[in-house]
Amino acid sequence: MNHLERFKNHETVKYDRLPDIQLYMDQLLDLLDQNLSDLKREEDQVIFTKTMINNYVKSKVIRSPEKKKYSKEALAELMMVFYFKQVFSIQDTKRILELTQKEKMDDQFENFAQTVKAVFDNLPSEDSQSDDLEAYLLDLAVEASIKKQLAEHLLDNIYEKKESDSSETSSQDVKVDKVIDDAFNNHSDNPLV
Repeated sequence: MNHLERFKNHETVKYDRLPDIQLYMDQLLDLLDQNLSDLKREEDQVIFTKTMINNYVKSKVIRSPEKKKYSKEALAELMMVFYFKQVFSIQDTKRILELTQKEKMDDQFENFAQTVKAVFDNLPSEDSQSDDLEAYLLDLAVEASIKKQLAEHLLDNIYEKKESDSSETSSQDVKVDKVIDDAFNNHSDNPLV
């Protein structure tokens, strides 16, 4: 199976399949590598390093280890971080995880895994793009750039709205539809959004 086929056939592990025992750093790194290796660009690519994980802990993106052991929840958070670290800053990654946080980690992770699966399921087949790979590459690159910018605008608008709402009254919820409308209206002069 070639790299592209492995990539497209990747399946995010289910939360209930993650180990319930706490893991030392080396065990955590091995498990992350096993579960995310299909998404590596190069075989020798490192998914996470000890330093990276320590930085995510210090930045409070993931839970701190207890007695140098990482919980199942921290493992799930790192698996989500893997997707976001490709595109977003540590601070934006933290904010995205906070916004998508559910009462229970298994609900948050399952929602995330379903989203990942839907994206992979909607990828066009390699055969459908074989006529003009350069044009397809350009489409993907432009689409990725625009979606990244849109996600950053939405994230900023959601946090601006939350901050303004909390200063007015702490009991109001952020209305996502309103935030999306605001993002498009505030940036309508930008041809990329």
